[in-house]
Amino acid sequence: MPLSAAGYTIQTEDETFEELVSTFENETNTTVDRNRTDDQIVAAMCKVFANVLRKRDEERLAIYNAGSINNATGLRLEDLVSIVGVEPKGATYTTDGAAVPTGTFGTVIPAGALVEYNDNRFRVLENVGIGGGNTVKLQALQAGAINLPTGTGMTIVTPIAGWDTITSSATKVAIGRARETDQELRIRRSQSLSAAGAGSTASIQAGLLSLDYVTAAVVLANQSSASATVQGITMNGNSLAIFIWPAPSGMTSERQEEIGETIWRRSPAATEYDPPSEDVTVTVTDSGGGVQTVKFDDAVTDPITVTIKVYLAAGYNLSDVSTQVDTDITAYFNRLTVGQPVYIMELYSVMDAIEGVTGADFTLDGTPDSNYVPNVTNLVTISGTITIT
Repeated sequence: MPLSAAGYTIQTEDETFEELVSTFENETNTTVDRNRTDDQIVAAMCKVFANVLRKRDEERLAIYNAGSINNATGLRLEDLVSIVGVEPKGATYTTDGAAVPTGTFGTVIPAGALVEYNDNRFRVLENVGIGGGNTVKLQALQAGAINLPTGTGMTIVTPIAGWDTITSSATKVAIGRARETDQELRIRRSQSLSAAGAGSTASIQAGLLSLDYVTAAVVLANQSSASATVQGITMNGNSLAIFIWPAPSGMTSERQEEIGETIWRRSPAATEYDPPSEDVTVTVTDSGGGVQTVKFDDAVTDPITVTIKVYLAAGYNLSDVSTQVDTDITAYFNRLTVGQPVYIMELYSVMDAIEGVTGADFTLDGTPDSNYVPNVTNLVTISGTITIT
C-alpha cells in the first residue's frame, strides 16, 4: 500500500496502466504497443485493470481521509470532533431583541404575531404591551443569514387593532447564519483543545461558543491587582469583562442563566465580573450552596455607511450588476464577527468575483478606501442600505 510518513497517496490511472504494462513486458519478455488500447488485448486489459484499481484506490483514500480531522467532512467529521465534546452548530435565526412598536398605549402584541421585511417574515416571541418603553423580541421564521437592517421600518402582517408600526432596533439585531461549515467546526475544535482546563479566557470563550445560540464572545481579563485599561476597557483588578453576541439582554432568562453558569464554572477563583454596562446580571449556585453573581455585557453593533463606486466592463450597465454587488457585499458583512475589521482588500476580492465589474472604490463610514477597525467589543454592520453608483 502507498502509505508513508506523508500519508496515503495513490497513483494516477495512467501511472497504474504503465506499471501493469511494464510488469507484463518484464514477465513475458515481449513488447506491448501502449497506443493500441482499442484492439490490442494486453493493452486493452491493462487499461481496464488500471481503471478498476484507480477506483479502488480512491475508495481506500476516502476511508483513510475519514479518520483525519483535516480531511474528514460531513458526518464523519462530526463524529471525530464529538470525541472531544464538540458538537456542530446548526443554522441560526436572525433575531431582534428590541424592535420598537408604536400604537395605542396598552395594546398587547401577542406572541406569534408576524411582521415582515423584504419578503422575510419574523414572529413575535413574547406578549408585549405598547408603551412604557416596551420593546418586541422578533425571530425570523427561516434559519440562515436573513438580512434585517437596523432602525428600519417593517410591515405588520398580523393585523392587531391599536398596533400601528414596528421598527427594527438600532443595536439588538443579530443576523442568523447558515449551518457551521466543516472548516469552522475544525477551528472550534482546535479552540476547545487549546482551552486546557478552567481559569483561562480561552476556556471561557470556548465554553460560550459551545452554546448553539452564541455566535461570538470576547473575554477580557485584568490579571493585575490594580485597575487597568485592557483593549480600551477600564477594568478593576483581578476581573473579567465578557461581551457576547447575539446580545444576551434580548435572550430568555433560561439562556442568560446558562451563559452565567458557563462563565462561572470556567472562571478563576475569586474573580470579579466587571463589564462596563452590566447589561445582564444572573446568580449561580456554587458547589457549597453559595450564591454567586455573574455579570456580562452585550456586544454591540457598529453600523457604518457603505458607498461603492463601481467600474464596469464594456457592454454592462450598473443595473446589470447592482443586485449582485448588494447581495455579495451584504453577505461579507454578515460573516463578520465581534471585533473583526472590515478590510478594503477583502471587499475588492468580493467585487473581483462579480461578472461585469472591473473595479470599485469604497467609502466606509465617510472615509474613502480605508479599512474600518471597530472596538474589540463591537460588531460592524451596514447602516441602512448600501449606496451603489
